[in-house]
Amino acid sequence: MGDRPLKRRSSRPARAGAGADDRSADRYLVACASAAGKAHIDAHKNNQDAAAFCARGDGVDGPDIVALCVSDGCGSLVASEVGAQLTARRAVYSAVEWAEAHPYSLPSEAMEFVLDDVVAMLQRVAIAVGGANRADDVVADALLATMLVTLVTPRGAAVFGVGDGVIAKDDDVRIERAGAAGPSYPAFRARALGPNPEVKLFFVAGADDWSTLTLATDGAEALFAKGATPSSLLTSAARTTTSALRWELEAKVQSAADRSLDDVTVAMIARRAK
Repeated sequence: MGDRPLKRRSSRPARAGAGADDRSADRYLVACASAAGKAHIDAHKNNQDAAAFCARGDGVDGPDIVALCVSDGCGSLVASEVGAQLTARRAVYSAVEWAEAHPYSLPSEAMEFVLDDVVAMLQRVAIAVGGANRADDVVADALLATMLVTLVTPRGAAVFGVGDGVIAKDDDVRIERAGAAGPSYPAFRARALGPNPEVKLFFVAGADDWSTLTLATDGAEALFAKGATPSSLLTSAARTTTSALRWELEAKVQSAADRSLDDVTVAMIARRAK
């Protein structure tokens, strides 16, 4: 790349399924935003965060199953953005596929399945790239990333994950920090490079018992400093259309990344304001 500076830009997550278009009757608005921090921009490194969402079902008021995930790649690795992108995408597909197969189950029951499914995918990637003898090297170079997931179904909502970051149900904001040994990663279960990760359940809610569910990587902590909450970050107009929510969230995330050394990523699902 030589001495040509990288342009700062948001990394828009991929979406899958229905529910991302502005339909005034949709019950849910979903948006993700991600931007590289100053340290990665200055070092000509990629944004090592990722976010994705998947929505299925097309009822009269929009999709009835929605999954979101944010993932933060280990910053010291050569290419941990690979693991973050793969983890985020597989997690949302896995969560939605589980919900479709278990329509009468609570979404919190999906969390072990999602973790196991993500780990199995990472194992397949590591072996496909490095072979049996170098799979551990592939994991150590590219696949260590956290996983925070929200799954919404007609039975309710659950927020769960492995690793550090920010999670919120409405204005109940919780900061999940890494331990002394560092964050936990799903890929530790794939190749035994660290303590066996346990998936943690952060929030559960009934179908009508939440307004906004928010996920963020640890680089977004400053957005929630001094008592700030998801509702205080955004205007009331952001809860009217998906586009409005996405534009406001992208602006907030980019502004935070401009002041942060770390990458900043936020994913949010909100009930549309009536």
